Amino acid sequence: MKPNFIKIMPRPKEKTPLYIKVLFPASICLLLLAIGLSFFLKAQNASLSLKKEEIRQKLIEAQAGTRIERELFSTVAKIREFSRLKAKRKEVFPVLSFIQKSCHPQIMLKKMQVDLAENRIIIGGEALNFRSLSEQIIVFKRSKEIKSLKVADVFKNRRGRVEFIITLNVDQKAG
Repeated sequence: MKPNFIKIMPRPKEKTPLYIKVLFPASICLLLLAIGLSFFLKAQNASLSLKKEEIRQKLIEAQAGTRIERELFSTVAKIREFSRLKAKRKEVFPVLSFIQKSCHPQIMLKKMQVDLAENRIIIGGEALNFRSLSEQIIVFKRSKEIKSLKVADVFKNRRGRVEFIITLNVDQKAG
């Protein structure tokens, strides 16, 4: 046997190069930083998405509010226009009450046109006979509200009643 001349010697440890000593911990830090940053950015993205949705809802509400506001202004303008027209309009009720109190009991009115601008009333109707029509004409002539009276289209219909059209020019104070 051969003598054991070779002694096993421990080899010296290899020294890690300096750039590896620096780059390895730096890369670990960068990895941890990237992971942390990704979680942070995901949280920010979720937060910004919620804010975006809230702003979108507020915008929709504001647009709806603007539409409602325009409709409201339009309605107010219509009400003001209606009030202005109503103030200018003459009332028909005095004319109707005059006809009601002046009408003969044997006269049936079929149609009536009231022209407030011309102060004219056109009455179409049917009388039981000529006598009741003449009494109605006398009542209208004696009325202080009537300025002039015109009778037209007087005839007897199939039922034996007298049909007529009377045009009354009314005093402006009364009409």
